[in-house]
Amino acid sequence: PLNLMVGRFDLAFVVIYLLPLLVLALSFNVLSEEREQGTLALTLSQPVSARGVVAAKLAFRALLAVGMVLAVSLVGLLVTGGFGAPGRILLWCAAVVAYALFWFVLAAWVNSLRRSSAWNATVLVGAWLVLVVVLPASINIAAGLLHPLPSRVQMITAQREASNEAVNRRSELLARYLEDHPEMAEGVVAEEPGLGALAWAATDAVNRRLEEVTAEHDARRAEQIALVRRYRFLSPALLAQEVLLDAAGTGDARFAGFQSQVRAFAERWRDFFVPAIVAGEQMDASALSRVPQFRLADEASGEVARRAAVPLAVLGALLGLVAAGAGVRLGRVRGAT
Repeated sequence: PLNLMVGRFDLAFVVIYLLPLLVLALSFNVLSEEREQGTLALTLSQPVSARGVVAAKLAFRALLAVGMVLAVSLVGLLVTGGFGAPGRILLWCAAVVAYALFWFVLAAWVNSLRRSSAWNATVLVGAWLVLVVVLPASINIAAGLLHPLPSRVQMITAQREASNEAVNRRSELLARYLEDHPEMAEGVVAEEPGLGALAWAATDAVNRRLEEVTAEHDARRAEQIALVRRYRFLSPALLAQEVLLDAAGTGDARFAGFQSQVRAFAERWRDFFVPAIVAGEQMDASALSRVPQFRLADEASGEVARRAAVPLAVLGALLGLVAAGAGVRLGRVRGAT
C-alpha cells in the first residue's frame, strides 16, 4: 500500500498524482501574469494588497478544484457503497482539502518570488516531481535494498521441494504428526492409515515449511513498512496517501488485521476438519451447521482516526509553514516590482 511508483489507478492515485498538477496549472501565474501584462500596478493602486489579490484568486480556484475532487469522491461513494463509516468519509475529505491547499500555498509562495510565469511553472513542476515521484520512489527503493523480500522463485522452490519430500515420507510424517497430536491417534490404524490421513500429513509438512518462508517474508515486509513510515514526513504525498488509504480501508494496518484474523480462522478450520480426516470419518449434512464461519471484525473508526492524526497534523503544519512564508513575502510586493 505504500508504493507510489507503481500503484493502482484508483481515486487515491488521482488525488496524489493528478490533483497537484491541476492545482499548479490553475495557480502558477496568479501574480506573475498581472505583472507581465502590466496590470499589477493598477490593481495595487486600489485599496487592496498583493496578499489579498492572491488569496482571492487562489480561494476561487481552490473551491473549483477541491469541490470537483470531493464531488467525484461522493459519486464514488454512492457507486461503491461508501467507506462504511462517516468518520472515514471525513478523513478522506480532510486529507483531500489539506493536500490540495498545500499545493495552492506552495504556488502562492513561488509567485511571491516575483519571477516570470515560465519560471514559476518550471519550479512548481520540479517540486511536484521531487515531492510526489522522486522522494517516495527513493524511500521505496531504499526500503527494498535495506530489507529485501525473499524472491518468489525461492518460495515456489521451497513449496515444490516440501511437496516432493512430503509425498515420499507420508507414513513417517503421519506417525510424527500423531506423536505431536495424540488426541487424534484414536481410530487410526498405524499399519494401514487412510489416504486422507496420509494426505493431511503431507499437507501439514508442506504448510510448516511454507510458514517459515512466509514468516521471513512478513518480517521483511514489516521492516520495509516501518522504514517508509519513518521517512514519510519528507513528502506530503506520502502523508496524504497514508490518510487516504486508511480512510478507504486499503491501508497496511487494516490488511494486517485481516491477515491475522484469517490465520486464526484457518486454525479453527483445521481444528474442526483434521480430526475427522485423520480418523477417516465421513461427515454428513448434519455437520454443516457446525462448520466454522469467518466473520471479519473490522477496526473501529476511532482507531483509524488515531492513526491518521499524526500524518494529518504534519501535513497541516507544512501547509501552515508554507502559507506563512508566502504571506510574508506577498506583503512586501508593491505595484512597481
